[in-house]
Amino acid sequence: MNISNTTLFMVLATTAFNIGTTVATTAPVSTSKAPKASKGKAAKTSKSGKSEKSEKSEKSGKTGKSGKSGSSLVAIVESSSGEIGATAPIGTATIRSNPNGSFLFQLDMENLDQDCTITQKCGVFILEETDCSEVVGNYYPRFFGSNWGTSGGYYTYGEGSTSSAFTINTSVDFSDNKGQVVGVFDSWMAPVACGILKTPTKQKVLTASMGLYPGYEPAAGDPTPSGTVTVSFRDDDSFEFAHNLAGLKPNCESCGIHIHAGKSCTDPDLVLGHGWNQYVVSDMWTIAGGAYYNADQDGRTDTSFNLFTGFGYEENINHAVVIHTEGGARVGCGILQ
Repeated sequence: MNISNTTLFMVLATTAFNIGTTVATTAPVSTSKAPKASKGKAAKTSKSGKSEKSEKSEKSGKTGKSGKSGSSLVAIVESSSGEIGATAPIGTATIRSNPNGSFLFQLDMENLDQDCTITQKCGVFILEETDCSEVVGNYYPRFFGSNWGTSGGYYTYGEGSTSSAFTINTSVDFSDNKGQVVGVFDSWMAPVACGILKTPTKQKVLTASMGLYPGYEPAAGDPTPSGTVTVSFRDDDSFEFAHNLAGLKPNCESCGIHIHAGKSCTDPDLVLGHGWNQYVVSDMWTIAGGAYYNADQDGRTDTSFNLFTGFGYEENINHAVVIHTEGGARVGCGILQ
């Protein structure tokens, strides 16, 4: 091999190595692909109105096979307007991958439009957006992938609750759905709820550090609650409610401790009342339901009880736990995280 041939061989080898290190392992990619945007920058949008992430997945012919059968993502779906309380939309959306590239979409929610019927379903979609703030007031959803116009939807049994499911193939790689918004729309195609798809947690445990209830100013000798509440959820959404507390009223017997519908321990108007799914179960945050503590003579308790409220792990995240006295006064508060 002469010098010129040796030089040519080295250039070709170097080029081949550089190309090989930049090509994604999941699918062939053109070497002329534009460089990825740096972290923190908004995703680029193509002329078609779709994000580059969605458009590239469709063009590459991906069919969701990167997700193993049974792989799942879940979104906590709540009011897109920020409404909270017993009438606010709340629930979960879950997607589970199939080997053929499709996925099962499940929506389990309450407090939705009652006019969503089996003959005229309302829309639920995975959207191009990655932030729920971008969905508010958007009557023209931009789908993440294809086939959303002909597949899916949910209905509410005339009561505002749903446990709907459907199978869809959006031609988008399953793992690419992580971080995307699930948008829930009413019968007028107005967005009413949304959530972000995330990898489900394996350990379904929430913990609240307890402090004083907002606005409560204890006088000398009054309860000053502190300690921890730990709520451990099972697959059927029943849970163990464990509490290790101090600073309670001494010898307080059958005193209430509950998860509330609100999500604040700074504003008493936002703590609201007991949190439970009225379509599934009656209110069990009662003495008869077992939701109480007994404090010893030093104002301490360290025990637990089992309960079911119709709400699982996801629906209880960031909700307030409230400690009561035997007369019902609210003296302690903490947020489940």
